Amino acid sequence: MRNFKSYAGLHTLGPFHKRFSAIVGPNGSGKSNVIDAILFVFSFPTKHLRLKKLKELIHVSDIYKDCKEASVEVFFLRIKDKGKDELLTA
Repeated sequence: MRNFKSYAGLHTLGPFHKRFSAIVGPNGSGKSNVIDAILFVFSFPTKHLRLKKLKELIHVSDIYKDCKEASVEVFFLRIKDKGKDELLTA
């Protein structure tokens, strides 16, 4: 994610485990914004993103006043099981 909602600058999330992933943190830490980023990148309607205008997806803060755009990219890896708990990425 780059300049997406509460995330100023470039942020990489993951990799996530293929069987279970959880997003945890205190209130106001950006957990819902991670979900919004996933919904955004897969073109869910904006009503699911809790906003009125797409411009609200661009980060705004006193420190980062010049953010003009936001972006989200998702990358997938093919995961093969080596054993019960070991993973090998290809």
